[in-house]
Amino acid sequence: MLTEKYRPKTTKDIVSQNAAVETLKNWFVGWKRGGKALFLYGPPGCGKTSIVSAFANEHGLELIEMNASDYRTPDQIEKIVGAASSQGSLTGRKKLILIDEVDGLAKEESVSPLVSLIKSSSFPIVMTANEAWDLKIRALHDVSALTPLRKIMSSSVARRLKEVAMQEKIAVDDSLIESIAENSAGDLRSAINDLESLSSPFRERKASIFDAVRNVFKSENAKDARSSLNSVSEDPEYAFWWIENNVMEEYKDIEDLAAAMQALALADLFRARIRKQNWKMLGYFIDMMTAGTAMAKKQKYNSFVMYRPPEIIASLARTKKKRALRKEACKKIGKQLHESSASVNAVYLPFLKIISESRDVASRFSLTEEEAEVLKA
Repeated sequence: MLTEKYRPKTTKDIVSQNAAVETLKNWFVGWKRGGKALFLYGPPGCGKTSIVSAFANEHGLELIEMNASDYRTPDQIEKIVGAASSQGSLTGRKKLILIDEVDGLAKEESVSPLVSLIKSSSFPIVMTANEAWDLKIRALHDVSALTPLRKIMSSSVARRLKEVAMQEKIAVDDSLIESIAENSAGDLRSAINDLESLSSPFRERKASIFDAVRNVFKSENAKDARSSLNSVSEDPEYAFWWIENNVMEEYKDIEDLAAAMQALALADLFRARIRKQNWKMLGYFIDMMTAGTAMAKKQKYNSFVMYRPPEIIASLARTKKKRALRKEACKKIGKQLHESSASVNAVYLPFLKIISESRDVASRFSLTEEEAEVLKA
């Protein structure tokens, strides 16, 4: 995947986050045992994790990465994070601990042991989150240096895409690159994925993904099913939507279909974790959508099926910018109401839409003209 190939190796490779990089450098130099953690927060794809991994690589640090959403109870937090924060490095190098997605902690009581561990840690700790203002993690503010990362400007995204296209010898018009950058809503990782998906001619891509999907459905053992994606250049998520969209056309037996849908449901759970940067789940995601789907059937289906491209791909592309504006509007409103973006979207937004018919809600929450349209939709 191009996102991994072009992941920043040093902080000089980081796009548009110079202030956050300098904050990280100064914080690390001045950190002492019992000192505050660094809390990086900002929208997906803005470089939170990349900044930390690039900094560690640049300075020869042993980076211990863990995902907070993997640990569901206070006991798990104390056991896993506690061990990492107290045990010395096996390599003899200085150690830096990265705890991703602290906004993914299951319950507020899971935060308390994390606060205690930050205060007693023998090593500096960096935390990341998309949303820092969720009430359940508010206690982390007292033991952290909050550092916001802003959404990357589309011009900066476009510049990086041109560099990648040049390195990969991808012939693509500037207008298409600018369109990808604009639709990315500041998510550089997503933009590079989009560039990779569009880099090969659609006719070739359609043929290869058709063969891969057919092989998944027709395979009679898990190994063959899993290897179906090896010969295609598609992003696994793209293949997932093709499989999900066509399984009902392929499996005619209701029990086979039910078992296949169960496998795809599990794959979707892993996919959701990957979207939160938990890349350890990628192998499980691929296994469930390929081998899981193939092994769900009790009989062999020999009939030819004309597989249809997934409508969701086109639908998501059309609404990507609108969804990003809605998310940004909810974040601004949430800051002033002291609520999470999710709460604003689910609870407050319907009422604010009604109120906006007679009052200037947009100005009250400092919404841009485009963000204000969310209240009218």
